[in-house]
Order: sequence, then C-alpha cells, then structure tokens
Amino acid sequence: MGKETDYENLTYKADDAHPESSSVVGEAKTVLQLHDRALTWQGHLSVTTDQKNFNYKYTRELLKDGQMIKSKTWQETIPRDHQ
Repeated sequence: MGKETDYENLTYKADDAHPESSSVVGEAKTVLQLHDRALTWQGHLSVTTDQKNFNYKYTRELLKDGQMIKSKTWQETIPRDHQ
C-alpha cells in the first residue's frame, strides 16, 4: 500500500513575428511513497527552434529515497521542413 503524487508543468513561448525562437519546456514528476521507500520518476523536456531545425531533448530519471538510480536522455535535431 502506498501514496502516489503527480506533478506536470509545460511552459510555451511563441512569437508570430519570430517563429524561429519558439520553445516549450516541461517538467513532470511522479512520487510513489511506499512503506519502506520512496520512488520518484522525473521527466525534463526541452524543445527549441531556430530557422532550420527543431531541437528536442528529454531526460527521464528514477530516484529511490532521493538517490539517483537511473537516468536516460534522448536528444534529436529535426529539420523544420517549412513548419
């Protein structure tokens, strides 16, 4: 038996006059409080643009009692293709 707590936040920045400077940043966290330990999953998202590309980065982390157990980052540059 345990308790789960969730948190999510996304922040968008956009300007019609300068679409090349748009971005989104996000944070998510799920904490599972169990009898003998706390497990925390965290996600960190960043998507930015320039005139030619979208730049994507996402990091997922797992913590046990506040100590990092595992972390993985995905990163990719995606051509805008006139979008």
